[in-house]
Amino acid sequence: MARNYELTFIARPEMDPAGLTALIERVKGFITAEGGTVVKADQWGVRRLSYPINKIRDGQYVFLFVQLEAQSVQKVESRLKLVESVIRYLLVKSEDTNITKAEPVAEAVEPAVKPAVEPAVEPVAEAVPTVTKPVAAVAEETTSTPVATAPDTAAAESSPTQEQAQPTPVVE
Repeated sequence: MARNYELTFIARPEMDPAGLTALIERVKGFITAEGGTVVKADQWGVRRLSYPINKIRDGQYVFLFVQLEAQSVQKVESRLKLVESVIRYLLVKSEDTNITKAEPVAEAVEPAVKPAVEPAVEPVAEAVPTVTKPVAAVAEETTSTPVATAPDTAAAESSPTQEQAQPTPVVE
């Protein structure tokens, strides 16, 4: 009985679109050789890796939704380990049963090209607070401002007496 699996792999970033398409077809061949079918294929384009792998910072992500026999999973994974263009892969059992019929696989999408120079972000005037006084003047104002005091009756009740302020001796 064929089960649903999700296969995500990361290809080297320097691969051209034709080379990536050939790599995807090669991986699809691994799956069909083991009696599986590719239901859906997505190219996510070039993305930054969360950590470098063999000094590589970016990778081309590819997602495949496949139907495969359980005993064939290990064979597909062992073949993926031998492909040098694949940096990392992850093949997991999917709980998604909505995709059961084999749909025609969409044509390869051109990977998103990053602009050579990122556009400059203009600062927002409202977001930046404006300072009208020097810091030294503000510091003088805060230290020279008198503190409001409570009425004398409240101060007398709240202040500790001399007896309360002395610690009690400990008897051993």
